Amino acid sequence: MSVATLVDLWYVTQTTQGVSANDLTRLRSTLLSSPKVDLHPIDVAVADTGTSIPRDVLSDPWDRFIVATALALALPLVTRDERIRGSALIATVW
Repeated sequence: MSVATLVDLWYVTQTTQGVSANDLTRLRSTLLSSPKVDLHPIDVAVADTGTSIPRDVLSDPWDRFIVATALALALPLVTRDERIRGSALIATVW
């Protein structure tokens, strides 16, 4: 999982009604304590990949870094985000 996912989840609590900071705290705790979740940083390779994605294809910077992390790891991305799923940038699962 990209560290950008943690920021993106926080942003959802700030912009979406019905999703609270407590929801984020519980989800974050669950994700970070799971032995099946590996946290990956935004390193130079991920940053370069993220900034090479055309803005007209994917404008949200956090989504770009999340996609770039999955690309760098050669993994499909689990997301319900329609822009990412429709972009053909990466294989997605939902």
